[in-house]
Amino acid sequence: MPLINEALKSAKPMATLKFDDGCNAAVRANNDDVCAAGADQPEAGGSIAKMRELQGGDQNPKGFEYSVYKYEGDSAEELVALLLYQDFDGIASEQVNEAGSAVALDDPNPARPPQDLKCGLLEPSAHIIGISNKPHTKCVNSI
Repeated sequence: MPLINEALKSAKPMATLKFDDGCNAAVRANNDDVCAAGADQPEAGGSIAKMRELQGGDQNPKGFEYSVYKYEGDSAEELVALLLYQDFDGIASEQVNEAGSAVALDDPNPARPPQDLKCGLLEPSAHIIGISNKPHTKCVNSI
């Protein structure tokens, strides 16, 4: 947790995220596809590709996307905390690959300083967002 705490403490103020019709359309269409496929364990991602498809393919949207399945929590704060942990868990895995040894999320002396981390939820350039939450027949829901 010190790695997450340090990143949050050192994060610069962020702009207010605004819902975007194009982003919402893309994540909803992607979520429709995910739910229609009915996989036991759906693959993550697909919303940025769906946005590119909806825009005609000649655009190159950039951003971060998150896929959450089987979420049974009841608060946005909890979901955001889980997404932060997911990002930082991935960062710890990258450090394992780079350094050849495990780096725990609770390591008080992380190998990589917080300002070098890439986390979509803490990305200062983020200014628009799209969200979709749909029921899924095999894994409760798809967010």
